[in-house]
Amino acid sequence: MSFRTRTVELVFRVLGALVLAVAAIHLYATSLVRDHVLARIDEARLRALVSPGYLLDHVLVGVLLVPIGFLMVWSSGALGRGRRWAYVVNLSFSLAFLTMPPLVLGLAAGPELGAPAFALAAALVSVVAAGSLGVLLWARGDYRSEPS
Repeated sequence: MSFRTRTVELVFRVLGALVLAVAAIHLYATSLVRDHVLARIDEARLRALVSPGYLLDHVLVGVLLVPIGFLMVWSSGALGRGRRWAYVVNLSFSLAFLTMPPLVLGLAAGPELGAPAFALAAALVSVVAAGSLGVLLWARGDYRSEPS
């Protein structure tokens, strides 16, 4: 194990745990959205149209973040051993996380950006995106082929 792969292993253990925290925040926020946002839609037909999709989206994203965070933590040992498959899997997660902050900022311009749960989750996702991609690019030479 090189210093770089050991560092990547440690970083991915921490970042995977942060993704699990974002999943928990996201799932918690689902109830807040239901109770404080969707409940404010006065027109029953509009609420019936918007609520199911919005809640499904929130639950789906929160649930899918759990296996991503788990895989980041679980595969960190393989990253530490220089396994290329773990590098590729985590690179794909990193690139996906990297797209989130600009998309969110482009779509959510207003008071929702100041909501504490939103701000915390956005900050954590930004840390995960920058940190994961940064360490993977830094150590990419150690993942060119499978170690013997």
